[in-house]
Amino acid sequence: MDKMSRALPPPSNSPRLTADQARVLRGRLYNGVKKPKGGNQKPKGQNVPLGRSSKEIAATHGVSEKTIRRDAKLVADIRDD
Repeated sequence: MDKMSRALPPPSNSPRLTADQARVLRGRLYNGVKKPKGGNQKPKGQNVPLGRSSKEIAATHGVSEKTIRRDAKLVADIRDD
């Protein structure tokens, strides 16, 4: 989570943001650190699952994983317009 912690400070250290600004920042953070789907992503051990960036970001920012993924989709949709 080192890359994530440098990218955006936790909410308690952040200046007051509107809800929309917070969504965009979380979405950009997630889109910047997530790994592409597919490929050769090997787990660390026989029964150790791969970590999820959305879970780590959600815990840091006090929201659910689903919220992080929705925020990322919002940012992607904004860029497509």
